[in-house]
Amino acid sequence: MWNYQKNLQYPINIKNTNPKLAQIIIAQYGGPDGELGASLRYLSQRYSMPYPELKAILTDIGTEELAHLEMVGTIVHQLTRNLTEEQIREGGFAAYFVNHTTGVYPSDANGSPFTAAALQVKGDPISDIHEDLAADATIAKEQLTKIMMGQAISATITKRNMVLQCKSIN
Repeated sequence: MWNYQKNLQYPINIKNTNPKLAQIIIAQYGGPDGELGASLRYLSQRYSMPYPELKAILTDIGTEELAHLEMVGTIVHQLTRNLTEEQIREGGFAAYFVNHTTGVYPSDANGSPFTAAALQVKGDPISDIHEDLAADATIAKEQLTKIMMGQAISATITKRNMVLQCKSIN
């Protein structure tokens, strides 16, 4: 059981909607190597760890991944809230919008729903930890960075607030 603090680790305040960017970032929410998969991976694999310390570490990491899931979901929500019909059409967000409006639905960047089929929980500590490392070492963040090169994204982290501003520089 966890003690949930009802605020984000870093509050997020995105000023501008951006459906194209939201379609990319949603992969970090519900994609195969996103935060939902990571949290389930760690929280499921902890049961087969041979030492209490390893179980505790995987529990801590899985819980931290849930916090990341909440932050990524908040980013997607703020990038898509108050979209106009024109932004939905021009941003290529229409197919997503038809199914989910501006709800944050766990999917990859192609719109494929989250599936646990991308996870491995073998019950063997070495195999499970190796799989965790492989999933965390994916180049998803590098790929996101390359894709977002056409975006000016500034993040200001203060003691109480994280402000993300997204502007197209094309």
